[in-house]
Amino acid sequence: MSPHILDHADLGADTPLLVDIEAGRGHELIGFRKRFSDALGRLILDDLPMFIKEIQGAQDLTAAGVDIVPCDFFKQVQQVHGEFPLPR
Repeated sequence: MSPHILDHADLGADTPLLVDIEAGRGHELIGFRKRFSDALGRLILDDLPMFIKEIQGAQDLTAAGVDIVPCDFFKQVQQVHGEFPLPR
């Protein structure tokens, strides 16, 4: 991630910084938080409700500062807007 994104003037503690959609077990978000521990902004794991149940039991995402948001991509609109995709 480019450092200039983390220095954005509008970025605050409640502003979504990174949303990982269909994120597996959230390992990318946990790694991001470890690397950029001082970065402001929310890290959000957005996945199907059935996977969220499994993920919560498998890793302590809350301790890593990751917000878990269940979303059925096939039936509802994604709740977080205004972001841009980052290449993997």
